[in-house]
Amino acid sequence: QKADGFFSALQFEKAKGAYEELIRQYPQYRGLGRVKLRLAECLQRLDQYNEAQKICKGVIWSDYGAVETEMAKRLIFDFKSQAKLRQERKSLKKQLLSASPNMAGMIYFKLGEIEMNLSEYESAVENFKNCLKANPPKETAARAEFDMAWCLRQMREYGQGVEVLNNLAQANQGKDMAVGAMAQMANILYSRGQIKEAADLYLKLADDNPQSSLGSLLLYSSGSIYYFDLNDTKKATEIFTRLKNSYPVSMYSYSPFGLKLVVSEGRAFRLSPTREALLKKYYNPIAGWIENSFPVVTRIVNTTINRMAQKLLGEKEEATFTRDYTEEEFYKFALEPFLSKRKGQIPSAGMKIKNKKIYGQADVNFGILKVNISGSSLLSCADNQFIFDLDSLKVGFVPMPKAVLSAISYSVNKALSEDNFPLQVKKVDVKEGAIAITYRVIKSDEDFAESPESQ
Repeated sequence: QKADGFFSALQFEKAKGAYEELIRQYPQYRGLGRVKLRLAECLQRLDQYNEAQKICKGVIWSDYGAVETEMAKRLIFDFKSQAKLRQERKSLKKQLLSASPNMAGMIYFKLGEIEMNLSEYESAVENFKNCLKANPPKETAARAEFDMAWCLRQMREYGQGVEVLNNLAQANQGKDMAVGAMAQMANILYSRGQIKEAADLYLKLADDNPQSSLGSLLLYSSGSIYYFDLNDTKKATEIFTRLKNSYPVSMYSYSPFGLKLVVSEGRAFRLSPTREALLKKYYNPIAGWIENSFPVVTRIVNTTINRMAQKLLGEKEEATFTRDYTEEEFYKFALEPFLSKRKGQIPSAGMKIKNKKIYGQADVNFGILKVNISGSSLLSCADNQFIFDLDSLKVGFVPMPKAVLSAISYSVNKALSEDNFPLQVKKVDVKEGAIAITYRVIKSDEDFAESPESQ
């Protein structure tokens, strides 16, 4: 706990020493694999890449467990990606030596973004400040302030962050940037423990800015806090109902907490003990924040496959099917119905099946942010259920850490393991360019023909 405390406080040198001491004193400690992986992360943060990779390779060969082995593999991938970012940073610093004042401002901004993605927040803040001193274009200046405030929040410098956000909101009144700045202010309130104040600020921003592209996100954030943190189901249902009515095609309107989970008091996420044990065996559950962070994934998976199953079943009570899905067919049944309604948030997407993996990419609009998301996943089955394993994920050019990959995988598999789920998966065979699935379908007691998703 002491070592983890140093790590959370970004005191990586102290964390490194504490983890090394733990490894020396307790070589038989049951969680030694996880400790070594944390030590590897510390070494990476201290630019000791070779040592970090050696430790990860040692974990892979020492058979600490399937989860630790997979985490070690992903860390090695992350280290290599971060090494590329550091190489890009080195190149930009060389360019600074001969850059004009205008060009220097843009270089400082790029340096700040790289260091923010490397979690080097203090250096990122300094570069964003240097960018602002160079008087860059207004849009770049606003982005620099927005990102700087985010870094200050990560550093727990809440006072400075609030000051930056207030200035940003004042300078961009009537624009999404101002709304985004105030939304980040609500995030700071939440981080400070001012939970109800955060929920109410999100709600006020939604009331005051009905035309903002962030409107659905604001309502979703407020409703989630009322449901999860304040245990106010009545208020949460009221907000989610408003979200559904006001933004019918928004991705946030399809949150499982929007209507189904709140109204049915959690039935959508009840798990049998067997399936809960299965998920814990294959994935490391991460605190519960995953359901709040990735609601759309669970909604899409549950609704799409339920709809497909009932369509195949027709009037029968149960049946067994084996079917080959080409890339195009799999894309059409799994993604196209969802994407076609959300061209505003997801203007384009694609999917490939290669090397027994499913590769996907999509351009996504998150309000003022526009990014490309790409990744790969594995699909198998166990205990008559699909098992989804997210193998890699990049937001822009930044790879997501193992915790995020495991959390998304856990969230998807939790949705796939509902007690009332109508599919029993017998076999999944991912081939070159196609997926063969053998499954047994059981008549569901839900009328999916009435659902907005099936329409």
